[in-house]
Amino acid sequence: MEVTLKIRRSPDGASHTTETYTVDVPETATLLDALDAVKDKRDGTLAYRKSCRMAVCGSCGMRMDGGAVLACKTAMKPLVEAGHVPTISPISDLPNCLLRKEIGAFGLRGCPHDLNEISDSHEKA
Repeated sequence: MEVTLKIRRSPDGASHTTETYTVDVPETATLLDALDAVKDKRDGTLAYRKSCRMAVCGSCGMRMDGGAVLACKTAMKPLVEAGHVPTISPISDLPNCLLRKEIGAFGLRGCPHDLNEISDSHEKA
C-alpha cells in the first residue's frame, strides 16, 4: 500500500517547512510504521520517539492534522482508502524531535535523550 505523509519540519529550530514523502508499507501499517519507512527509505535525518509499540508508553505521541495521536496505534489504511494525506507534526508542549532535520548523533537532532528532564518537570507540577 502506498502512503503519503506531509511532515512539518524545522531545519533551524525556528522556521517551519512541510515536506511530503510517499512510501510503500504493508496494509496493516500504522503511522509509526510509515514514519519508519520514511526514515529508512527516504530521509534518514527524520527523528522521532518510539518505545513500546503497544500504545502504552505514549512516547510516540504526535499530531496528525492538528489532533493528538499515538503513532503506534493510528492505522494508515483508512486514510489511504479515503485518499487523505495527513500532516504530521510534534505535540508542541512535549519535547519531540519530529521537526528537526539536523544531521548528527541521535541526541543532536533535537531529541531529548535524557527523559529525567521530563519526569522532573512533571514531579514539580
